[in-house]
Amino acid sequence: MKCKNCSHEFDGRYCNACGQEIAGRINLKHIWTQIADDIFNIDKGLIYTIKSLWINPGKTAADYIDGKRKNYYGPVKYLILWTAIFFIISPFVAAGPQGNSITQLLFNQNQPFSSESFTDFLNIYIELLVRYTDLFYLGMVPFLAVLSHFLFRTRQLSMIELFIPYLYLTGQLAFVLVITLPFVSLSGKAGQVILTIIPVALFLYLVIKLHRQLFQESWIKTIIKSLTVVYVGQIIYGLTAYAALNLLKAVY
Repeated sequence: MKCKNCSHEFDGRYCNACGQEIAGRINLKHIWTQIADDIFNIDKGLIYTIKSLWINPGKTAADYIDGKRKNYYGPVKYLILWTAIFFIISPFVAAGPQGNSITQLLFNQNQPFSSESFTDFLNIYIELLVRYTDLFYLGMVPFLAVLSHFLFRTRQLSMIELFIPYLYLTGQLAFVLVITLPFVSLSGKAGQVILTIIPVALFLYLVIKLHRQLFQESWIKTIIKSLTVVYVGQIIYGLTAYAALNLLKAVY
């Protein structure tokens, strides 16, 4: 066979130069096969990644980092998928924003590093945590990766490699938000509280389980280090965001 992707000649089903499968004409059968294989296959693809992140988040991240990637959705692809779905359905099932929007809180006449700007920051912080939870946790990823790099030494991973598990966890949170959002819309303010508490509790659970499987330390060490990573990371994240907000106000 001659590969239609790279023109390399090969024997078998897959090109041994670029890895592409033998490509035929595109028809309805081909499209359905691709969709079913990518989404509904219980041994790989989307469903397999969802299941693996629930049961073995550390193994999923370790497999991807170690190069065993064929059966998994990539972390960025997984995150983008659920974040996009969340933003598509949220206007239809969630109440509109109350009070000032994030844009109004960012761009106003309050002086940088004043008590008013601190109030603006707190309002933005709450708005992100409640209404844009996935983006809030996405912003934490670099800080979690940096702290993990210094706290966990049992597995020699680079700081960039440590982005992988936290991108997966953020994608899993976005997935939870997608499936809980319709129920939250039926319960008013109580639903908003639930939508805030569930991701926080779930994130802590997944972080601890991921660290335990990925770094294979004792449960006590894992819990202490995990809580340190999450809460110290969140403090550094908040301070960095506060400084960035006030610098933006100063420029504006």
